[in-house]
Amino acid sequence: WSRGGGLGLFSSEPISAGDLLGFYTGDWYREEFYAELPAAQRQRLDEYAVTVDPELHRRGSREGTRMVLSPPFRAGAGRPDPSLHPIAFANEANKTFSANATYTQVQLTADDIREAVHGDQADGEWLGLVLHACRDIGKHREILVHYGPHFPRSRHGYEAGTPCDPPASTQPATALGPVPLRALAFIDGSASDVGEDSDESY
Repeated sequence: WSRGGGLGLFSSEPISAGDLLGFYTGDWYREEFYAELPAAQRQRLDEYAVTVDPELHRRGSREGTRMVLSPPFRAGAGRPDPSLHPIAFANEANKTFSANATYTQVQLTADDIREAVHGDQADGEWLGLVLHACRDIGKHREILVHYGPHFPRSRHGYEAGTPCDPPASTQPATALGPVPLRALAFIDGSASDVGEDSDESY
């Protein structure tokens, strides 16, 4: 909790540039299905939603279905559960600061996943969104990101700070151990196997 600023994401130990901080977790939706959700539900999910454009390289093709990832709200609360979805609470750097972490999409195979997967998905690929540190971050410092060009900052009354790029060398998506299914969405060569409300349920 940041006094006067709501919830945020903070380091409990020093972090090195390139370190994997974790996965952005939530319910995965194909963009067209997300757009069809009831307006009130979509407006609430939009507060934490991120858009992911998978670029699949299987069999020499580059294709994918645009996805929306948003953590569900905790029952009776006005936000997701920060103990289940901590990466969603990384705030955006305002114009007086620069981001010190950035999101990167990753594609994994069944070998990278902690739990067993269904037989028909064993040879497929899995989509995830990870957060890496762009530079060294000290202990008890806030993790700050850039929300991208489409976030409606004017509605919130601030200007964004400078984004950052991950360093050339970053920890792999499995650096913290096998990845839980709740962090991923199943895709295949055309991303056609992602479900309508596409919760690979995180």
